[in-house]
Amino acid sequence: MAYNISWCAVSGATYYTLVGEQSGALLTTSSTSASRSKTAGTYYYKVSACNSSGCGGYSSTTSGTTVVRPTPPPSVPGCISAPSSAYAGQNYSVSWCSASGSVSHYELVGEQSSTIYSGGGLSTTRNKPAGTYYYKVRACGTGGCSDYSATTSGTTVANLPVPGTPGIPSASSYVPVNTSYTVSWNTVPGTVSRYELYENDVLKYSGSGTTQSFSHSAYGSRIYKVRACNSSGCGNYSGNRNVYVYTAPGTPGNFSASPSSVIQGASTTLSWTQPGGAVPGLIYKLYGTSPGGSESFLGDLSTTSSVRTLSYAGIYNYRVRACNPNSLCGGSTSINITSYPPAPGKVGDISGPSSVALNQLVALSWPVASGTVVNYELYLGSTLLYRGSGRSYNHTSTQTGNLSFKVRACNTGGCGTDSNTKIVSVYGQPAAVTSLSATPNPLIMDQNLSLSWNAPSGAASGITYNLYATQPGGSETLLESGVTVRQSTRTPSLQGTYQYAVEACNPGLPCGVKSSVAVTVNAPSIGVPGVPSSSSAEVKVGGSYTLSWNAATGAANSYELYEDGKSVYSGTVRSYQVTAAIAGQHKYKVRACYKAGVCSAFSAESSMTVYSTPGAVVALLATPNPLIMDQNLSLSWNAPSGAASGITYNLYATQPGGSQALLESGLTVRQSTRNPSLQGTYYYAVEACNPGLPCGVKSSVPVTVNAPSIGVPGVPSSSSAEVKAGGSYTLSWNAATGAANSYELYEDGKSIYSGTVRSYQVSTAIAGQHKYKVRACYKAGVCSAFSTETTVSVSANPQAVVNFVATPNSIRQGDSVTLSWSAPQGLQAGGFYKLYGTAPATAESFLGNLTTTSSVRTPAHVGTYQYRIQACNDEQSCGDSQSVTVQVTAPVQVRVNRFEWSPQSVKVGQPTAFYWDLDNIKECFAETAGQGAPTSRAPKGNTPEYRYYEVGEHQTQWYCIDIENRRYPATSYLEATRSVTALEAPTNFDKAHNE
Repeated sequence: MAYNISWCAVSGATYYTLVGEQSGALLTTSSTSASRSKTAGTYYYKVSACNSSGCGGYSSTTSGTTVVRPTPPPSVPGCISAPSSAYAGQNYSVSWCSASGSVSHYELVGEQSSTIYSGGGLSTTRNKPAGTYYYKVRACGTGGCSDYSATTSGTTVANLPVPGTPGIPSASSYVPVNTSYTVSWNTVPGTVSRYELYENDVLKYSGSGTTQSFSHSAYGSRIYKVRACNSSGCGNYSGNRNVYVYTAPGTPGNFSASPSSVIQGASTTLSWTQPGGAVPGLIYKLYGTSPGGSESFLGDLSTTSSVRTLSYAGIYNYRVRACNPNSLCGGSTSINITSYPPAPGKVGDISGPSSVALNQLVALSWPVASGTVVNYELYLGSTLLYRGSGRSYNHTSTQTGNLSFKVRACNTGGCGTDSNTKIVSVYGQPAAVTSLSATPNPLIMDQNLSLSWNAPSGAASGITYNLYATQPGGSETLLESGVTVRQSTRTPSLQGTYQYAVEACNPGLPCGVKSSVAVTVNAPSIGVPGVPSSSSAEVKVGGSYTLSWNAATGAANSYELYEDGKSVYSGTVRSYQVTAAIAGQHKYKVRACYKAGVCSAFSAESSMTVYSTPGAVVALLATPNPLIMDQNLSLSWNAPSGAASGITYNLYATQPGGSQALLESGLTVRQSTRNPSLQGTYYYAVEACNPGLPCGVKSSVPVTVNAPSIGVPGVPSSSSAEVKAGGSYTLSWNAATGAANSYELYEDGKSIYSGTVRSYQVSTAIAGQHKYKVRACYKAGVCSAFSTETTVSVSANPQAVVNFVATPNSIRQGDSVTLSWSAPQGLQAGGFYKLYGTAPATAESFLGNLTTTSSVRTPAHVGTYQYRIQACNDEQSCGDSQSVTVQVTAPVQVRVNRFEWSPQSVKVGQPTAFYWDLDNIKECFAETAGQGAPTSRAPKGNTPEYRYYEVGEHQTQWYCIDIENRRYPATSYLEATRSVTALEAPTNFDKAHNE
């Protein structure tokens, strides 16, 4: 029990010596008090004052201090037990029986350490590495602690045995790429903390399970092995399990056919070699294309050959590809095989003429041969004339005599037997006929004429004659052909000289030279008719008029009327109605005819005028040009070509930017006065119109109309320098010089006002920068240039900030968090941000105005913080706020279970040791370590016992790093004091002072 002894100060004393407790000098001190702690009994004290010259006499002895004995400590716990053996890394229990007396807790020591357990329980759990460990326990209460129990006989902790070897892993031997497969293995007896599965010697799984799934996109072999492990290490690897991850195989090689060509109906053997990348279950897909057909699938094959029968003639194509299981197919290779048909049969007899003229075609044909025919071969004697698929041929003979022809049929398999021989005889051309005569000669047109002649030399059987005639002024024409008699009767109908000719013709050859005779044919007498006349002298296009004339004398059977040198009528009537189709002066004449082409001379000419649409007017003038808008404009023009009596005029105008419009119609004079009112270029057009007909082409003239001079008005000015959204302000400006009748005000490029007043109020202002300009106008569209722009700023609330985040949003007490955000729409130059914060269990507070988009905060308390931000254009124009929360948690709690010297106070030469035990600490560092002692310490341990021989106090100072890498204590040190006092010989006290 501790108590205090005090005395009065003595003048001149620098220290005091206290004696008593039957121990002589207890201590020397400069203080006038001392603290003591003694067991039960009565103790007496006296003190002397000392300085460098020595000590004075002792004070009187105290009347005695009685220390009452405290509550006794509990009894020693009995029956402590611990297992004799255990495995490293596994828990085991140390237990003991309860002690009698007042027990507050039990203290268990052992494991070559200080107290390893302190608590009210009767057992604790241990987990130790390999070694032998001993334990003893004592009970503690308000009266102190009991003696320790007996020490346990020792617990031997051995390392776990290494696990056994698993069996070879199970898995499919072949797996397609991108397909999941499972590798599994059996468990092994004993303690196993994990299994390690390796793929190609690379660890792919470590855990307590016995399966693992894989999927690979690349093909190749994977080797798997497994082993079991615990805290003592790992056992042997299992045997290897090979898994081949396959993809499509390569292309089959050496694809060939034997034989490479066959006769139709025979067979050939297709063969190939296995490609690379083949796995068990490989098949071959064979495809075939018959001649003229499309490719078809022929089947799946497991061998590298196939026998095929070629039933059709032509080229077969075969294609093969290899496929691993799961339809993973590689590229294909193909080959062509030719199937030839058998030779065709004998061709039947050749058809054709038995005789033919020299240099004429011999047309030959023959029937179809049996079998497959690719082409036919036609021979003249031993000379090949033709080879092709056709069954006809035309041959031209160049010599007279007999020709011998034969034909045979062929295909790719060969040629058949020759046909029977065909004989054709060839003959030549005849000479000219003789004694050609014409009777009577000369004669009157339409009188009969008799022609006759004799046969020529070289006439063949079947000879015929052709009769030709050349009319007066004409060319020779065929009158009769194939005539078998040597005479003909003709009736020449034209006036002039006819030429009649006859030629002889043998069959199939050009005819012989013509013989000819001239015949003179005369016309009858015909008189000239009267001049054509009309009832009208002028008519419009589309109208009509009638011409008539007097009869002619002689053999006049009809009349021909000519207009402008061209025949327009032929008939027996002596009048003709003309439809006026073409404008101008038209001339007419007539003649009498016996028949077509046999006519009298023409009559004298008469004429008729036909008018149509006139031409364009000429010399269209506009005066003055240019002119000022609204000034009078005089237009004039001259008459066009083709003007008829009664002609009129239409006047048109095209305004600037407009379309053409009719201004006046039916004008009989060639002038007009206008008053153009728009600025720009006018186009005036005039067209002339003859009665009853469409008007002529327009003539046009451009006229430039200028605006009057208008000055630029003053720059608009605002009545308010600063405007809020929704408010109003008035714009005004100075007058413009010149012909300014009104003003147009523009806001941001759009017209908002037009009128004569030189001011305008803008109400319900919209936030933003607005530009204004004004111009003066003479009238609509005729305006001056714009004034210089002026700008009015209208402020408004910006939108809410975006992307408001806290990084990180969960921190430890004392750490910092960064708040950041992005500028919102509507934030104007000079805008800022208002930041507010709410700490746990407090009201929101204003943290300040910011011009940046981030802020670093250091919350001081544990709990939930809320931060709120809003953007402002000014103090009264702020947008909606955005909020974010930050969770602040307490730092790791370091618990100091023990940090002391035990015993804390010793005499010179007595042993003491230092003990420490801290929770949630990674490492500690000693600031006042003894010579040779390590500065880095584990979170729990003790030093060996030391003996100190120098009197004094020693301050042990440490700092530590907790499990979150923070310093503990943050700014100070853990401290423990060790005291070493001197030994002194006992001092004799009188009996009254003895303890």
